[in-house]
Amino acid sequence: MLEFKKISKEDLQAIIRNASERLGINEVIVEKDYWVCFVLNYLFTKSEWKDAFTFKGGTSLSKCYDLIKRFSEDIDLILDWQVIGYGKDEPWQSRSNTQQDKFNKESNLKAEDFLVNALIPQMRIDFANLIEDDFQISVDENDPQTVLFEYPTSLLIMMFKYLLLKDIYKLSDVDVVERSFSGMTFKYFLGLAPVIEPSSLTKFRKLRNKDERLLDLLIAKSVQIAIELGLIKSNILIVDATHTKVHYNHKKPQEVLRERSKALRKTIYQYSEYIKAEFPSKPQEDTLVAELRYTQELISVLEKHDELTGIPAISQNSITLKKL
Repeated sequence: MLEFKKISKEDLQAIIRNASERLGINEVIVEKDYWVCFVLNYLFTKSEWKDAFTFKGGTSLSKCYDLIKRFSEDIDLILDWQVIGYGKDEPWQSRSNTQQDKFNKESNLKAEDFLVNALIPQMRIDFANLIEDDFQISVDENDPQTVLFEYPTSLLIMMFKYLLLKDIYKLSDVDVVERSFSGMTFKYFLGLAPVIEPSSLTKFRKLRNKDERLLDLLIAKSVQIAIELGLIKSNILIVDATHTKVHYNHKKPQEVLRERSKALRKTIYQYSEYIKAEFPSKPQEDTLVAELRYTQELISVLEKHDELTGIPAISQNSITLKKL
């Protein structure tokens, strides 16, 4: 059985750097995988509910069965429903569609209550005895059945470089990461062949919550100094136009809409699968007009169900889709 010792952020950084050099893998990925293993070790050996979780998903195929070779991003778990008050066979009882829909909503709410009032408070107490540096554990505001662990990263300079590129090029978290895979200017600036998870940037950006202007000021000042030193001529970086396409993956507007509507449907199905029958058929044409029409019809159906539109995770995805 693995035993994670309580070490400082500096010592962990040295270990991660050594592992990165030996494995030839980006430090950010090694660090994140370390914390994935740390949480897994806690959940299945030290947690009060260690026997109530079932490990599933791609991470389980990698960590438990060695069926795929990859570093991990998240942990997918199934919770034993007896923990939230149901009998062993109660969820399998026959119900009408309406009764089943009601049962699903009730069980989702009970699971969310368990996370907020039982699991997360206990994790905070236990992790405080295992980790020297500051960390945060919270529920994802867009998905109340997802727990976020903001681990104490030792790679703040790397995170800052990514955010600086993001600001200069006006890119999303996902796009700046994609361009770092093939963009030589990005690789040169970062000092390595970078591979980073978009969620890490979101996590790092939360560090500025106490003073929202601080990180923006730091980025702006860095650009200003670079211009004064002649390192860049303006806050727009020019690359050879003949090679522009290799730096990032172009997405058609209808592809963006399609991805957003898919995310909305996926969130809705967590609370009610029976609404699926009311949704419009997916467009056969790969055109913006067809995708816009489908999106409008999808939202129109959703807005007829007040019991769903009041759920924060669904409401947030719906608002995002409307803004597009």
